[in-house]
Amino acid sequence: MLSENEKLLSEDSGVYTHHGKFKGINQNICYLIKNTDTNEEYYKMSCNETHTLISKEDVMLLKNYKPFRPVFSIHSNGHLVTKDPVDKSPLYLHEFIMNNKGPQGNLRTLEHINQNKLDNRRENLQLKPAQQHPLAIDPVLTENEVILHKDSGLYIQMGAQAGTYKNICYLIKNTVTDEEYYKMSCNETHTLISKEDVNLLKNYKPFRPVFSIHSNGHLVAKDPVDKSPLYLHEFIMNNKGPQGNLRTLEHINQNKLDNRRENLQLKSAQQHPQAIDPVLAENEVFLHKDSGLYIQMGAQAGTYKNICYLIKNTVTDEEYYKMSCNETHTLISKEDVNLLKNYKPFRPIFSIHSNGYLVAKDPVDKSTLYLHEFIINKKDTQGKFHTVEHINQNKLDNRRENLQLKAVQQQSVLDENEVLLHKDEGLHIQMGAQAGTCKNICYLIKNTETGEEYYKMSCNENNTVYTLLSKEDVDIIKNYKPNRMAWTLHIITGYVYGLLPDKKKYTLHSFIMKNKGAEGEKCKGLSIDHINRNKLDNRRANLRLATQSVQNSNRGKMKRQQTASALPEGLTQDMMPKYVNYNRECYDVKKQSYRDFFRIEKHPKSKKIISSSKSAKLTVIQKLDDIKTKLYNLENDIVDEPKILPKYYAIRTQLGAPNMMYERRQDGKRYTFIMKMTPGSSIEDELAAFNLGLKKKYPEMVIE
Repeated sequence: MLSENEKLLSEDSGVYTHHGKFKGINQNICYLIKNTDTNEEYYKMSCNETHTLISKEDVMLLKNYKPFRPVFSIHSNGHLVTKDPVDKSPLYLHEFIMNNKGPQGNLRTLEHINQNKLDNRRENLQLKPAQQHPLAIDPVLTENEVILHKDSGLYIQMGAQAGTYKNICYLIKNTVTDEEYYKMSCNETHTLISKEDVNLLKNYKPFRPVFSIHSNGHLVAKDPVDKSPLYLHEFIMNNKGPQGNLRTLEHINQNKLDNRRENLQLKSAQQHPQAIDPVLAENEVFLHKDSGLYIQMGAQAGTYKNICYLIKNTVTDEEYYKMSCNETHTLISKEDVNLLKNYKPFRPIFSIHSNGYLVAKDPVDKSTLYLHEFIINKKDTQGKFHTVEHINQNKLDNRRENLQLKAVQQQSVLDENEVLLHKDEGLHIQMGAQAGTCKNICYLIKNTETGEEYYKMSCNENNTVYTLLSKEDVDIIKNYKPNRMAWTLHIITGYVYGLLPDKKKYTLHSFIMKNKGAEGEKCKGLSIDHINRNKLDNRRANLRLATQSVQNSNRGKMKRQQTASALPEGLTQDMMPKYVNYNRECYDVKKQSYRDFFRIEKHPKSKKIISSSKSAKLTVIQKLDDIKTKLYNLENDIVDEPKILPKYYAIRTQLGAPNMMYERRQDGKRYTFIMKMTPGSSIEDELAAFNLGLKKKYPEMVIE
C-alpha cells in the first residue's frame, strides 16, 4: 500500500458493515499518509481490494455525511460509487468531492487530470463543460450552417456510461434561409429537430427520455411513464388520426434522422407498403379498411398487421372481411372481426403456420391460438372436443358458414356381436401438423355373446384403425402423468407406439405389461407375445411373457407339401407363416449359382404372388423377416411402403428391425445409404431424417 517515499501516520476503523455478504467486516478504512519528499499529507481509503487517494478535508466530509456515512466500492466503469443514503441515487466519489454543477447550475463532466480514476484528491479533479466531453461529438455542419448555442445535454447517472452526457442539443442557423433548428446527438451521429420540439423533450414528465438509434433506423427511447417504446417521430407528431385510429408516420425525404416537423407527415395504414391490398374477385368491391394492429416492438416496429378490409359481393350482397396475414389474406365474417379487435387483454397477431392454418400466441396463457378454433368453439354443448373443419377445404376461408364441427366417424368400429356402450372425445392435439384434431378416441364395447366389456381405441391419423384394450388400462392411459401420451400405429412393425415426455418411445403392449406388474418378471430370453397373433389386440388376457420357441409354436403346425423346396439349415416348418413358401432357384446355370427367397401365394387378399428380397447380401432369416412384414401389411390393409417411397428408396427388415435403404448408380458412381428406423415414427418423419443423413454423406447429391 505504501510507496518508497510514503509514511503511515494513522488509520481509522472504517465503516462497520451490519448486513450483506460483508457483514462483520470494516470497509473504507482511511489511512493518513505523509509523503516524505513533499511533506504532503493525504488519505488512502480502502475499497474492494485496492485504495483510492483522497484529500484530508474530504475524508472529514465523508465521515460526517448525514444521515450516515456511505460505503464506496469500485463500479464496472472504474469510478468509485455508492448509493446516496438520502435519495438512493448513485453517488460518485469524484462528484461528491467536487460539485459538478457550473456557475449557471448546468451539469458538467468531472475529469481526472492524470487519468487515474482512483486518484480523487482535489488537485487531480477538474470540471470540464459538456462540449469538451469525448462523447459530445460536434455535428457535421454544411456550408451554410453555424452553431448558435449548445446545451449540456442529458446527464447519465447510472450504468456503464454514468457521468457522461447524451442527447446534447446544438442550435443551428442556416445563413441562407435564416431557418433555425436543432441537431441532437444520438449514438455517434445527430438528428434534426424543430426548435419547439426540443423544449417539449426537455420538459417531458416525469423526466426526460434518452433517445438512441434503433436497429430499424428510427430514434427510440423507453417511455418514462409506461416503459413502452417511444419513437421520436411519433413523439413529435402524434400518430393518431382524427378518429383516434393509429396511422404510420413517414419521413418525406426518406431520412429517418431528419425529424423536423416539416419532414414528417401522417399517412393512413392503407398507404403502408406492407398493407398489400387483397385480390378482389370479379364481383367484389371495397367498402372500408381499418388501420390494423400497430406493432410497437421488434424489427417490424412502426408497421401494421392484420389489416381488415370490408368487402361486399355485388351479386349476393354478402359483406365480409379480408384480413391481411403474411403476404395474403383470410376471409372472416363481420361479427368475428369485432371479437378479434376487442379480445382481452389485447388483440392477438395472426400469421400463417407451416400447416396452413392461421395461428397466434394467446395473450392470456401464451398457448397456441388457431383462428378457426377461435371463431368456432371446438367444444360442443356437452364439453366434448371435436375437429373444426373447413367445408370448402380452404384454410384461408374462416367465415362462419365455412366452418363446422366434425364428429369423428364411427365407421368399422363394431363387429357383428358388438354394441357401443360409450365413446369419449379422445386426445385433443394442440400443436403440429395435426393441431385441432382428436386422436385415440376410446369406444367402450360389449360383446353380446360373451358379455365381456373392453375398449377399442383409434390409433391412426384418420381414426379408422383400432386397438383392443382392457378397461383398467384405458384409465391408466388417460390419467398418465405429467400428460397423456398419443398412441400411433407403426405401419412397418404393426405395433402401437407412444412417445413419453422424455422422448423415449414405448410399445403399447410393453406399457400394459408394465402396468400389469409383469415388468419385474422379465428375464433374458423372454419377450411379450400376443397369444392370438393379433398385434392390435392389447387386452391383458391376450398378452404373456414367453420364449421365442413358445412364440414360434404359437403360429400353429402346418404340413409341408411334398413338392416344396427343402428348407435350408436353421429353418423349420413351424417358423413359416400360412401362405408363405420357401423357394430356391438357379440364376446362373454355367456357374451353378443359386439364390433363395420367400413368396406369399394364394392369399385371399392378393391375386398376385408377392416375393421377398432375393439379394445375396441378406441372410435367409432376414428374407423371412422381410416376407413376414409384407404379409402383415397385406392382412391389415396397409399400403406397401415402396408405393409411398420415392424411387431408389426401400424398407427392409434386418436383424428383426426395419431399415430404410437408398441404392442408386449414377454417372458410374454407386450411392448407398442405410439407416435404422425409429419405432413409432411415421414414414414422412423417417424419410426426412433419412434424407438429412443421405445429404451429409453425399453433399453433391441432388435429392429429388
